[in-house]
Amino acid sequence: MNNYYFNLIISDCGKIDGLSAVLLMGEPGTGKTRFSKILAEKWGAKYLFYQCHQGTGKEELLYDLDIKGVIEYLGRRNFNPFPFPFPTMYSGSGGEGVSFIKKGLLYQAVEQSHKSRVVLTLDEIDKARPSLDGFLLDFLQNGRVSDPHLGVAIADSRNLIVVATSNEERLLSEPLYRRFRRIRLTIPPPEAELKIVKEMVGETVFSKVGEKTVKFLIAIANAMRKQECVIKKVTTPEISRLVFDFAEVEDKDMRVELLLTWFSPHREDWEILLKEFPVKYLRGML
Repeated sequence: MNNYYFNLIISDCGKIDGLSAVLLMGEPGTGKTRFSKILAEKWGAKYLFYQCHQGTGKEELLYDLDIKGVIEYLGRRNFNPFPFPFPTMYSGSGGEGVSFIKKGLLYQAVEQSHKSRVVLTLDEIDKARPSLDGFLLDFLQNGRVSDPHLGVAIADSRNLIVVATSNEERLLSEPLYRRFRRIRLTIPPPEAELKIVKEMVGETVFSKVGEKTVKFLIAIANAMRKQECVIKKVTTPEISRLVFDFAEVEDKDMRVELLLTWFSPHREDWEILLKEFPVKYLRGML
């Protein structure tokens, strides 16, 4: 990955209004999450991660559940939450001055920024509810997070970088797009992907499977990626997991079966792959 991008993102910290923020766009498997981890490593930062899902809203980022508090409370009631009142969301609302809610990931990132460097990653932000866009815009512009029950916290903008990733399942709001530095990632070229796989599996596994075999797997992956009719295109992490499996399995028929299952869960994709690379040919190469 080009150090140029890392340097640009880091150089923004504390020098622009609000927070340094980057939106990584591209197909699954292009290294978006890996980019954020490498950024944290290069900057010597604490890495905080949130996986967005269908329907993610600001509540999931503002609040966290105090599981220990729940267990202790139920223990005092002999694991029986009845009779009521049972503590509800906010402190004091249950009649016993008890709260099961603590500060969520945004608060944690903001407060941590006053102690050390932090990279906060919001993965697959395009899955979140559109209403989250406006909330995040205010957060990125001001480095501020606030809630009537949890209070106000303002980040040290010199120590906090926000990374969001998107597979572009939905368009983000235009103001939010403008607030992010935008980088589009693509599948790396074969030599770069070979290096990434080697880093992911380690020297021992890589040597056991052999560079020739790994190069062949990458060649098959790229051939499939070029086919528009393929339902599920293989990612670099999936190639790496297949290499791990190959290190444990030497039987060629089993390797062919593993290749098919790792490369796609869809039989339609298998048919395309086997038409391009017949079983006999795969068995010989693996």
